[in-house]
Amino acid sequence: MNNQAFIEELGTRWTDLGQQFSQSQILSLCCLGSGITLAGTYPGGKILRSTNGGATWADLGRQFGQVNILSLCYLGNGIALAGTGEPGGKILRSTDYGATWTDLGQQFGQANILSLCHLGNGIVLAVTYPDGKILCSTNGGATWTDLGQQFGQVNILSLCCLGNGIALAGTYPGGKILRSTTYGVTWTDLGQQFGQMNILSLCHLGNGIVLAGTYPDGKILRSHVV
Repeated sequence: MNNQAFIEELGTRWTDLGQQFSQSQILSLCCLGSGITLAGTYPGGKILRSTNGGATWADLGRQFGQVNILSLCYLGNGIALAGTGEPGGKILRSTDYGATWTDLGQQFGQANILSLCHLGNGIVLAVTYPDGKILCSTNGGATWTDLGQQFGQVNILSLCCLGNGIALAGTYPGGKILRSTTYGVTWTDLGQQFGQMNILSLCHLGNGIVLAGTYPDGKILRSHVV
C-alpha cells in the first residue's frame, strides 16, 4: 500500500476487541508512545495497559479504591497522570509508563478531576467539579496549586493545549470557553458560545485550528486564525 492509499485508509477500518475485564465504561484513553496505551474505566476504577498498540490489554486492577478513572495524560519520560471521580477526586501518578501508580490524594476538596492537559516543560493543568477549579503543577504533576474557581463555573469539563503557553478550557453551566496565554496561571473569559451550556471537548488540529464539541445541541464549533 502506497503512502497516499495508507492515508486514505486511516480510521476507516475497526475491530471489536470486546468488553474489557467486565467494565461497562472506558472513560479515558492515553497514548504513551512505543505502542504503550492506557485506558481508564468505570465501575471498577481500573487502569488497563497495553504494550502492543491496544491489540491486547492487561488489567492493573482497581486504583486506590476509586470507581472512576475520568482522565489520563502523558507528560513524557515515562510520567503519566490519572484523574479520578466521585468519591475520590484524586490525582494518581506513574513514573514507569503506567505500570505502577502513586496516590497523590484528593485535590483541594474536589470530587472529580475531569480533564488533564500537559503544556510542556513539566507544566500540567487539571480541571474539576464541583467548584470549577483549575489546578496547576509545574513539576510534572508531583505537587499542585489551586488557581481557584473560574468565572462562576462549577464544571471545567475540557482542556486543550495550543502551544506557546496558550491553553483553552470549556465550562458548564455557562458554556464558556476560557483562554490562557500564561501557561494556565491567568485566564480570560471568552463568554458563552452560541447558546450552548456545555463545552464538553476541545481538540487542537494545528495551524491555529481548534474544534469544540457541545451540549445540548451537539454542535461542533471551530476556531481558526484566518
